[in-house]
Amino acid sequence: MKKINFARTAKAQTSCTTKKALSSQPALRNNIETSGSVYKKTWFSRLGIRQKISYGYALAIGVAVLGSVTGLVIGDYFQNQARQELYLADKQEDLLAELKSAVLEARSHQQQFIPLLSNPKLFEHEYTHFQDHIARVDRLFTTFKSAITSNFNNTEPDVSDLEKLLHKYDKTVEIYRQNLAAVLKRIDPVHLQPTAVPAAQQALLRFTNSQTALEFDALSDELTPLLEVAHQQQIKADAALERAENLRIQIISLSILLAILTATVLAVYTSRAIARPLETATKLARQVTEESNFNLQVPVTTEDEVGQLSNALNQLLQQVVAYTRALKTSEERFRLLVEGVKDYAIIMLDLNGNIVSWNAGAAKITGYEAEEIIGQHFSRFYPNKDIEQGKPERELQLAAESRCEDEGWRVRKDGSLFWTYTVVTALRDEAGQLRGFAKVTCDMTQRKHSEEALQASLKDLANIKFALDRSAIVAIAGPNGTINYVNDKFCEISKYSREELLGQNHRIINSSYHPQAFFKQMWATISNGQVWQGEIKNQAKDGTFYWVDTTIVPFKNAEGKPYQYVAIRHDITARKQAELVLQQSQEFLRNVLDTNPNLIFVKNWDGKFMLVNQALANIYGTTVEDLVGKSDADFNPNQAEVEHFLQIDQQVISTLQPQAISEETITTSTGEARWLQTIKKPLVSENGQPHYVLGVATDITARKQAETNLRESEQKYRSVVNSLKEVIFQTDTVGLWAFLNPAWTEITGFSLAESIETNFLDYIHPDDRQHNLELFLSLLEGQKEYYRHEVRYITKNGDCRWMEVFARLVLDADDAIVGTSGTLNDISERKQAEAEIRKALEKDKATGRPEIWLYFHGFP
Repeated sequence: MKKINFARTAKAQTSCTTKKALSSQPALRNNIETSGSVYKKTWFSRLGIRQKISYGYALAIGVAVLGSVTGLVIGDYFQNQARQELYLADKQEDLLAELKSAVLEARSHQQQFIPLLSNPKLFEHEYTHFQDHIARVDRLFTTFKSAITSNFNNTEPDVSDLEKLLHKYDKTVEIYRQNLAAVLKRIDPVHLQPTAVPAAQQALLRFTNSQTALEFDALSDELTPLLEVAHQQQIKADAALERAENLRIQIISLSILLAILTATVLAVYTSRAIARPLETATKLARQVTEESNFNLQVPVTTEDEVGQLSNALNQLLQQVVAYTRALKTSEERFRLLVEGVKDYAIIMLDLNGNIVSWNAGAAKITGYEAEEIIGQHFSRFYPNKDIEQGKPERELQLAAESRCEDEGWRVRKDGSLFWTYTVVTALRDEAGQLRGFAKVTCDMTQRKHSEEALQASLKDLANIKFALDRSAIVAIAGPNGTINYVNDKFCEISKYSREELLGQNHRIINSSYHPQAFFKQMWATISNGQVWQGEIKNQAKDGTFYWVDTTIVPFKNAEGKPYQYVAIRHDITARKQAELVLQQSQEFLRNVLDTNPNLIFVKNWDGKFMLVNQALANIYGTTVEDLVGKSDADFNPNQAEVEHFLQIDQQVISTLQPQAISEETITTSTGEARWLQTIKKPLVSENGQPHYVLGVATDITARKQAETNLRESEQKYRSVVNSLKEVIFQTDTVGLWAFLNPAWTEITGFSLAESIETNFLDYIHPDDRQHNLELFLSLLEGQKEYYRHEVRYITKNGDCRWMEVFARLVLDADDAIVGTSGTLNDISERKQAEAEIRKALEKDKATGRPEIWLYFHGFP
């Protein structure tokens, strides 16, 4: 790579420095002028050495002078070349480093846009920094172009590298800036709605991965080898400067030694006037060499070659002073440059990896000051795991072989970790011997965190999309409603393939259930950039219908106009069917409630009706709708009843115990009192808390009247039954006495208490029980409707009493047999009379009077 030619500036600076050095020594010039005025007065001193001793002296001194002058010229020439190359290398490396830094910082700020979209103020602040760094990149490009146009030597073979770079990326920065500006204009981060943040982040993410952004990233990568070449040229320039200095000193020393040797040889033949100036010059030269004090000057006492040599030596010393000061100034500037870099840690290592230099950037990044870290091994910045694995030693070994670049975690003084990009380069002398290492470290922690955050955001977006595709029906349509994307669930529910749906309008699944005004209102909403939500009935390809709960989100461009619509749907067909069933069930329940003659209601703690049926509304002379939300006090004029109802209701709710009220009264709107039989139960919520009471009351007013009438009738019936001489009985289906009148006790001697719920067969004569059982069973089995027969009963005192039994079945309202009922008529006297008559007849028959016997047997 060709260095930028700042040679004229370097030469002017060196000349200016030399002039300043000379102008700073007025006393020295005065001494020289005074001495010259002395030796001008001496005729001898004005003679040349050639005239004094011989042409041999002249030749010897001439050789010395010529060698010195030649050494000065050659040394000056190479020294100027070395300084020029060093200056150019410094400037070019600085510009390249600044350009790479500007590119990296611009890219870093751009990558911060995605997480800051939700905070417009921070986003605007970050965007301002981004614009500043992009402007700096432009300025540096312009500087490079100007330098190439004015200073490059096109005959150099490596000039094409930088020219190719500038030509390759000449438009990249501007295109990158324009494309990013277009993206930001489109998403309008300052007025970005929270719902549009994911889409805006997706747009910025696509731009980050676009070709333009990648080309902009590649610019910093391609600057790295150019920086390395510039650094190598700087090292070469330093080495060249050192060689030039050594060459100059060697030539000067050789010339001085030659002059001294010549003077020594000729000292035998010369006078003291010639030897002393040479001895003085020699001593001064030795003093200059030993003390490195180039401010010393040789006194000039003659105008011969010795005087010229002295003048030349003085000039040489003055130039050395000027060049030394210029070199120190350049070194100081380089030191200030290295120490002034705050964003990069630039350190030098010896062969063992110990730190020998430390800049301010290294202190800022690691937290160590120079006095704390110099002399320490650079492995202290590595985590223990890397140290155990020998990573620091491997990096030095790799750098010694070629070059080592690495990204990884490092440890600060406070123990915190930071992510770095590190370049380790070997430093070699002119002979190629390894002298140490240069290590440049850049803190990339923020970028690392940004990348991790970006990856996390991308993963979240992918998970959201996966979850959405798994749980929802998703479609994307253009501004005219044309379908551009559908997921698998859309195809599954619509029965259409993806190929059949793409490019079509949503009318393909229109069920004609909704009126046109429904869809006009929907389009008016989303066309204005507003989100629409609603339920839509669609028709699948096979003709079946399905319901979807739909949310349509418009995506707006930079002008705020929708450019596509994302529809997220959920299948609610089952819910709609359940709602229909529920509606039908509610209507059915309402019909059941309203047709039920019982009073059905639900009340809250305050006694307010939450649910009532028509029967209760009829009691209070109002409607169901009017009754809901009101209490008994609004309709019942009997305050005592109202308080009684509320007390029982609150007791059921608080105790969670149902109550059955066998009888209570309710006063209607007309003032009539009606009897109720009521059951009240608590209604408990999902969390187990009671909130309401459910009541079902049966109007038993008619029953109460019937009971009154029945009691009156029973009293009359009992008075009749109790006065009868016949036994009135009832049994159950197994023959147990259920009812007996007092005549039973009079006939059998058994009390009613000891007889009820005993089997009637226990009182029948053993010889008659089987026959009587058969008659009882034939009656229960329906073979007979009734039976009448005569049977013997055993009384309490053991007597036998004949009973004429009349029995019939007893049926309930459903014609089910519940037992038998009938009468027992004591016919013992009749049976005794019949026995006596039969005995008499037998006697008459024996006496021959059959007419009596025939009379009693039915014969006339």
